[in-house]
Amino acid sequence: MDRKHQNTLKGFSLLEIVVTLALILLMGALLFPTTIKNIQKSQVDGYASQIATDIRYQQQRARNKNISTGIYFQSGQYTLFDGEDFNSGTEKDVKTLPRNIRIPTFSLTNGNSILFTAGEFRPYSYGYITISASAYSTKVSINMEGLIENE
Repeated sequence: MDRKHQNTLKGFSLLEIVVTLALILLMGALLFPTTIKNIQKSQVDGYASQIATDIRYQQQRARNKNISTGIYFQSGQYTLFDGEDFNSGTEKDVKTLPRNIRIPTFSLTNGNSILFTAGEFRPYSYGYITISASAYSTKVSINMEGLIENE
């Protein structure tokens, strides 16, 4: 009788291992798209926050240093500059966005620039820009009173 008990092996069957792996793969397949979407949302929100901070920075420089400043937007980048407009501006600081982050839409009263007149808090031009990655997008807006918002 002792021999009978020695020959029995304990462990998992091949079927149990295959079913467990199939369940793990199924859960991974269901969670992967959600995780990617949350990462993209986080990236877009982070860059929108950075753009809003740069707009505030230019706004404060125009008021406190009594110089004209602005931000010029393009699809994959934006530029901070000093001056009346982008073409005649000086001290240009180009901020390039990663390839998956885009600025597909900008609706500004002065083309694709937000401008601040020397000594003024209120912008000369205002409106909103959209920042997006794949299916997720958010807006950064500045109104005529100079209030900046992330939506």
